[in-house]
Amino acid sequence: MTNNIDKGIGYAVGVFIVIPVIIVIINFLFFQGNKVTQEQTTQYINDSKVVEIFIPRVFMSGVRPGNDIDKNIMENSSKLDTESYRMKLTQGDDIKRINRFIFYSKKYNRYMMLINFDGFDYGGPLNLDLNDGRNRIIFSGKYFTVHINNKQWGDISYGSEKKPVPVFGITLSGRGYENLNPQVLADDRKLSDVSERMNRIYVEQYLNNFLPSDDLEKLSKK
Repeated sequence: MTNNIDKGIGYAVGVFIVIPVIIVIINFLFFQGNKVTQEQTTQYINDSKVVEIFIPRVFMSGVRPGNDIDKNIMENSSKLDTESYRMKLTQGDDIKRINRFIFYSKKYNRYMMLINFDGFDYGGPLNLDLNDGRNRIIFSGKYFTVHINNKQWGDISYGSEKKPVPVFGITLSGRGYENLNPQVLADDRKLSDVSERMNRIYVEQYLNNFLPSDDLEKLSKK
C-alpha cells in the first residue's frame, strides 16, 4: 500500500513539477527566436506600402514536365515552400506552419514571396483552420493587394530566387473578376482576406522566427 502511494506521489511530482520545469528551461534555451518587440512589429507594418501583384498558379513540386508547354507553365508558376515549427515546447500540440509562395513578378522584375501561417486562425462550425481557404485561393493564381515593407523593397539584397522580397496578403484586388458575378469575388474574398489582427500575427511570427537576426537589425534602424 505504501509503495503504491509513493509511486503515485513520484508520478505526480514528475508530471506536475519536473516536466513543466524542464519545458521552461528548454523554451528559455532553444525557443527564444529574435525576441521581437511589439514596437518592432508595429514599425515593420507601419513602414510598408500597399501594391497589387499577380501570384501565378502554384506548380506542385515533384511533378515532372512532359513537354515544352508544361515547362513553360512550370517556369511561370509559383512554388510553395512550407516548414513546420514550434513556437515553444509544450505538453500538448503546438506545431505551426509557415507557407511561402515564391514567384517571379514580371511587373516588378524580382522574385517575391507571399507569407502566411497555418495554426493561428480558426473558425466556422467545426473550428477549422481558416488559412486553408486562403491557400486554396492563392493556389489558383490571382491578383492580390499586399503589404511590402519599404526597407526590404529598397534593399538590393532582396529580389533573387534565393532571397525573394517578402509580402503579406490583404485581399484579392478584383482584377480578373470583371466578367464574373460580383458574388464570386465576394465569396473568394471571404476566404482569402487577411484581417489586421492576423496580419500582425503573421508579421510577428516572420520577424521572430524566420528573419535572420542581421536583417532584423537593419530593419530596426531608424
